[in-house]
Amino acid sequence: NAEYMGTSAKDFTKSRVRLSSWRVMGTEVNGTGETTKRALESADDSEDDKPLAVLKKRKESEKTAIVTKTEPVDYDDDDDVPLSERKKVVKTTPKPKKEAKVAEKKKPAKKKVPEKKPAKKAAAPASKKKLLTTKVRNNKESVVTEVLKRWWYCMPDWPPEDPVFWEKRLRERNLRQVQAEDWEDEPDIDEENMQKVVEVKGYRGIFRGAQGQTFDLRPHELCPCYKNLIGKDIQELYQLLVVALEGQLEALTSQDKYDADLEKELTVLLEDTRKKGGFKKSK
Repeated sequence: NAEYMGTSAKDFTKSRVRLSSWRVMGTEVNGTGETTKRALESADDSEDDKPLAVLKKRKESEKTAIVTKTEPVDYDDDDDVPLSERKKVVKTTPKPKKEAKVAEKKKPAKKKVPEKKPAKKAAAPASKKKLLTTKVRNNKESVVTEVLKRWWYCMPDWPPEDPVFWEKRLRERNLRQVQAEDWEDEPDIDEENMQKVVEVKGYRGIFRGAQGQTFDLRPHELCPCYKNLIGKDIQELYQLLVVALEGQLEALTSQDKYDADLEKELTVLLEDTRKKGGFKKSK
């Protein structure tokens, strides 16, 4: 019957006869498993009976492919997959993500430290050079220098220690000396119009007044300094030097232990000064 029905369907399509009884969905033809739906639709109406507009729309619709969704078949093994499907199946392995390169902090390049060369000694200023150079003294200047090295053996004490000397110099300036412990009790100016002063401790001949004034009463004309000695006669200087050397040798040899080399040096200088000054050896 099925073959008959299939043959009848072809004949009816050619003869353009409507078969209403074949519109039943799901009827199989020729045992192929194809549904008669499309065959019935093709035989439903003749293309010759349809208008051109309908045929045009139908041709356009036929151009569009009918896509049927099929559920993917889960194969247990790759060997079971058909060759047609194997072409479609492409094993894709996920590419490993590139790890973000962490920018390493560039270490600052070490600067080459130049080797320190030994610093050249700076040239001394012109003023200092003069001080460093040994001054060539003439004979008189040399004698003055030797006298100043030991002046206390040939010249009186300076400042003077005699109280009478200071009392006289104070009176000449209408000053009167008072002791430090009596300073508050003594009037600034007494009945004789004499201003009180007190001697500065450790500085003989220098006094401080009631109003904070400073009075230097030391005899500068007698001061053992280069300025005062260079003005003296050379013979006087020789004499002062001889007296100073004799006094120094006496003080040196009076010690239980003394420097013998220093004694010889002073003795040679003393003999040379006597010859230059024309002095005889003292007894």
